[in-house]
Amino acid sequence: EIVITQEHGIASVPVLKLFRRTLVVETLRGFQTEQQIKKILDRYVARDSDLTLARAIECYVEGKHGEAYETIANAIVDDPENPRLPLTVCKLLKHEKRYADAVKLLEALPAEIRQNPEIIQFYDAVSFYLEIDPSEDLQTLVLRAQSEPADMNVKQQLIAHYVIQQQYEPALQLLTAMVDQDPTYQDNYALKTLLRVF
Repeated sequence: EIVITQEHGIASVPVLKLFRRTLVVETLRGFQTEQQIKKILDRYVARDSDLTLARAIECYVEGKHGEAYETIANAIVDDPENPRLPLTVCKLLKHEKRYADAVKLLEALPAEIRQNPEIIQFYDAVSFYLEIDPSEDLQTLVLRAQSEPADMNVKQQLIAHYVIQQQYEPALQLLTAMVDQDPTYQDNYALKTLLRVF
């Protein structure tokens, strides 16, 4: 018993460790209610609706987009608590560049589903696409930011481009500059976006 506790870094009880293919994927320390444990397990244990979701994705890959969406919608009716279902719909919408539709769907989800960490992360990521003016590319924005350093809108669009391309360092530099220039711009946009990026 001592070897096992040392091997897995268990210094106190209760500790619950979830393994997947011999790797620890989640560690819970201290007392957990049944509801808390169920919530964690739901992230790792496949449900019947996940099998339906897999079939829907196959349909989508085969070009049967309408059938795929309908299959997922029916699965959501049968299992409204599975966050992977609406998240997949939103990922498909993002794939189709229907960013506004993805954001609207995420905002319409019940509060409990919206608190899912994957959904929060996806919402933050996809919302950057809505900040971009498709008529201006990254190079144009870089030049405009250099020639118009006071234009906060240009900086905001440039940040969105950087985040989408996962160029976080220049995005963070611009956000810091925005905080210095005008911390109240668009209801504290720079500070809120710093948190989103982190």
